Amino acid sequence: MYVFSLLGRFQMMGEEGVLNEDNIRSEMMVKLLSFLIIHREHALTVQELAEALWQEDETDNPEGALKNLMYRLRGVLKKTFGNTNFIVTSRGAYAWNPDVEILLDVEEFEKHCIKAREMNCAHTQSIQAYEAALELYQGAFLFKYSDLHWVTPLLTYYHSMFLTGAKNLSELYMASARYQDVEQICAKALKIDANEEQLHFNMIKALIFQKKKELATEHFKRAEKLLCSSYGERNSSALQALKEELYTIQKSEQASEISDIHEDMQEEEPSGAFICAYPIFREIYRLEARKIKRFEQPEYVLLITLEHQTGTNRTGNGQLDTFLMGKIMDRLENVLSQSLRLGDVAARYSESQFVILLPTSSYESGMLVANRIISKLYEETKNRRFSVKTDIDEVTIAEPFKEKKKNIQ
Repeated sequence: MYVFSLLGRFQMMGEEGVLNEDNIRSEMMVKLLSFLIIHREHALTVQELAEALWQEDETDNPEGALKNLMYRLRGVLKKTFGNTNFIVTSRGAYAWNPDVEILLDVEEFEKHCIKAREMNCAHTQSIQAYEAALELYQGAFLFKYSDLHWVTPLLTYYHSMFLTGAKNLSELYMASARYQDVEQICAKALKIDANEEQLHFNMIKALIFQKKKELATEHFKRAEKLLCSSYGERNSSALQALKEELYTIQKSEQASEISDIHEDMQEEEPSGAFICAYPIFREIYRLEARKIKRFEQPEYVLLITLEHQTGTNRTGNGQLDTFLMGKIMDRLENVLSQSLRLGDVAARYSESQFVILLPTSSYESGMLVANRIISKLYEETKNRRFSVKTDIDEVTIAEPFKEKKKNIQ
């Protein structure tokens, strides 16, 4: 029997040796062998194989290219595993030899996941089946070749199955108070896909139940920032629910005296501006608006927007432009942290905007701060494929962004 791994890595293992991407040294042979294995139940025509391996017009002679590639693949298999006839030919088609038995990780993974779902109330058996499935999932299906039309749907299918399995298993662990196991399975799953809110939520609860409250708080802050960046910061009800339940769990123990409150509230060695997620910023804004209405001390809110410059400064690659904008936004966050004062508050409002609260007494002094930030950003950023726009207005309890004053840099 030969064991194939396609989740996270390509590998074929038998008693005679191991074949992987390092010693096969050909992406085309990996694609061909993987396609043959996935579709080993029937013979594949030259046209089917050519369409699976090459984009349109990539080769003038697909039949000849396939024949040469098949010859090389057979040679590599023979060198590694001996004279076994792995690939058979019949009437212009190729197929995996049905007499050569294999074990394929994606099929075993799917089998365990289906078994876990069908267990219903069989708690222990479901856990065992999910554990066996998730042990097999070492990464996305043939992720290096995700641009191939036949890889993409399978990658998505198995990845979705993995995330569902990880969430279900963490819930089963949680129901059994196996909090360390919850932490471990969520950590593994989040390394593979960090955008799953429920996994973050279960991870935080597991840390709290293990009395690891500082780690839980740190993870919550990272999760909030990451999820806000991925899904939008202004309308994430899931984030709000996560925060509320976290706070409820965290404060389940009664404070014995006021010093407990001070110890919990105090920030160690605060410096620079307070950078937070937008939902927190919004609550701070509302509090400041109330104070202003009561004490009539003006305060300003500043919006900084980064924009791609038009013309030749754009790369022409949408994904690359998005990546570069993200890097500039990270640099802007560092500039804000360094340039603003201890009492200033800033948050990322969108993929290209920061919003800042400035406890300053005038529009002019607020613009001085804005210009200082822009100068510092240009000074520290080599990439000039962007321009900066600033809007500033007074904080108010009603219609805070009505009749904005603008200054375009």
